[in-house]
Amino acid sequence: MKIILFNGYDVWGGGEKWNFEVAQKLLSAGHEVVFIGPANGELFKRFDKLKTTHPNLDTLEFPITDKTYLNLVKQMVFWQLLNQINADAFVFNSYRDVRAVGWAVGRSHIKKRILRVGTPHAPKNKWSYRLTFKNGINTFVGISEDCIEAFRKTVPEFLEGKTIAKITNGIKLDEFVPVKKEIGETFIFGNCCRLTDQKGLSLFLQAMKILVDQGHKVKAIIAGDGEDKEKLLKERGELGLDSIVEFTGHIEKTAEFYPQIDALLFTSYFEGTARTILESYACARPVIAFKASSMAEMVNDGVDGYFAEAFSVDDLAKKAALMIADKKKVLEMGQAGRAKVEREFSSDATYAEWVKLITT
Repeated sequence: MKIILFNGYDVWGGGEKWNFEVAQKLLSAGHEVVFIGPANGELFKRFDKLKTTHPNLDTLEFPITDKTYLNLVKQMVFWQLLNQINADAFVFNSYRDVRAVGWAVGRSHIKKRILRVGTPHAPKNKWSYRLTFKNGINTFVGISEDCIEAFRKTVPEFLEGKTIAKITNGIKLDEFVPVKKEIGETFIFGNCCRLTDQKGLSLFLQAMKILVDQGHKVKAIIAGDGEDKEKLLKERGELGLDSIVEFTGHIEKTAEFYPQIDALLFTSYFEGTARTILESYACARPVIAFKASSMAEMVNDGVDGYFAEAFSVDDLAKKAALMIADKKKVLEMGQAGRAKVEREFSSDATYAEWVKLITT
């Protein structure tokens, strides 16, 4: 089969990583892959390098903007391009991209037109989305039930007549080793994420302040970078946590982060399928997360971690104190988390599901 992967972004993120990895699985299974996107994008550059060793991979430049859907000339050019490629399947990775070229894709001969949704937010119910969703895709795949439910609640008409499926994120288990670590007198919490409002790191800091005021011996390590860095550093100082909470900045190999901590204190307001939680489990580190969004699908309360009441700093600190008080249980929960990832979230298994869905 010949499959087109389309991604209009020039940045590198979770969706781009998924595109690159699923392409490699499709190529190794003997399928032809054509990637279409902006030539200045990180994903395009990586595919350009990869095709030197994969003759069944090709790249084609097609930049888009937020107004591409209004450009009839571009729509016709893209439609003609699709006719030349003569592909069997077309895969979108964002609803912005569906709006951009969905009209052309919907009028092409391509039978399988797939959208992968990785965030629990639906687009606004505008004519441009209604039109392109109706014709541009016929298969809708959410990476969590929360992603699917977001569309069902707000724009159910966007899903009418579509095949709906769920395929979660997965991780490469051999990259994340469950390093054994005895929990010392000082309990170390951590988080590994982009420093942005979505990640709720202000709540993380406030929970740490409560634990310190209660007399617990704790430390925290937060890995990552982002637009909220200076604001968070300022809040750390105002809370008197400069010697308690360390911000490491961006780390390239996240597998090196988790062995440094005893548990993940995950404070996101929403996620698709949180890769950070999966990586923490894979390294046998239990998780405390709010019972909200897709986190409610990932944590088995009392088995591989604890739920905190949604966005309650007090309950977050309460669950953290439970871990501090029972270090043996923390180790047991970490092992349960590793077993869960092996059972449910292996990238080999999830990508096999994708290859099957795309090619059959």
